[in-house]
Amino acid sequence: MNQSKKDSLTINESDKTLDKLRSFIFKMNAKPDSITRAFSKQIKVDLDAIYNLNTIIIEKLRMHCQGDNLITRITINYCNHRTYEYDVWEKFENESQKNSGCIENITIKWSFMVNMPQYEML
Repeated sequence: MNQSKKDSLTINESDKTLDKLRSFIFKMNAKPDSITRAFSKQIKVDLDAIYNLNTIIIEKLRMHCQGDNLITRITINYCNHRTYEYDVWEKFENESQKNSGCIENITIKWSFMVNMPQYEML
């Protein structure tokens, strides 16, 4: 390994200490942001629950995202093998009332860019 590459991978003691402190604070105060639950039988989730979930996620991300840096994508797979994909939340809201039927699964992805003023883009 050449010297410049070796130097770029080296972490000074001050940064190590700061990272350890951050890690400790996170372990002591963090709450899980991800919960997964598998059901052994069919369940019913109404549309209001999905809207509420989106609202909760957006509120949580709003602290770190600004403006149009957040995109919500939804994919719905119905039991009759139809699949609907929505590139933005607004399309889902407008069309969700039109589509009905047994949903096999639904995937919601929130893509976002985080504002971290302590770091610079190179």
